[in-house]
Amino acid sequence: MISIYGAENRCFARTARFNETHPGKNVGHKYIRELVGKFGETGSVCYKKRDGPRLLNEAAQIEVLSQVAMAPTTSLREVAQQTGLSHGSVRNLSKHHKFHPYKLQIIQELGDDDPDRRIQFCEIMTHRIFAQPLLIKNICFSDECTFYLNGKVNKQNCRYWSDFNPRIIREGHTQYPKKINAWAEIKYVPHIHDVNYLNFGRKEIWDLSKIVQETKKWQEK
Repeated sequence: MISIYGAENRCFARTARFNETHPGKNVGHKYIRELVGKFGETGSVCYKKRDGPRLLNEAAQIEVLSQVAMAPTTSLREVAQQTGLSHGSVRNLSKHHKFHPYKLQIIQELGDDDPDRRIQFCEIMTHRIFAQPLLIKNICFSDECTFYLNGKVNKQNCRYWSDFNPRIIREGHTQYPKKINAWAEIKYVPHIHDVNYLNFGRKEIWDLSKIVQETKKWQEK
């Protein structure tokens, strides 16, 4: 189109004949004038690339940053709704000020005497394994599924917006939760079928229960 504009003696009316040869791309005189002006200014008909995202004015920036500072666990979408700004503008502003959505760390609740009991257990097991090297091979490890009745925190939905890592934690486990434990799966070699499953249910599972009972007695000592 720029070539036609030059060849047609810089006449916008004649340049508009571009529409005759390209009926599917109809353009007007205003578009041609702007295109030629852009070409004369930059030497290109492409749009100029932005240096970066446009930031909000100072008042809007203060409002957004204040909302994040007062409630750092609030999502940016909620901040955008509260301030009446777009989600993209709030996100760009947070990124410009080096704010990052940090994940919280879920930890287990520990009682006052739990650390000592854990150290004691490690010391006892270390001595037993040293005295009986095959002890580990005789330990029965079971697989189970736990259903919590009081709800659990989903880390994917929890973020803490800050310009530094606050190392935020939250107690997500307790020694005495409201829960139900269920044996969700049984692994057995060879593959389970009617015969060995019946044998497992009648004999071997009772042997395993005895081991569990003996272990429980040992833990209560």
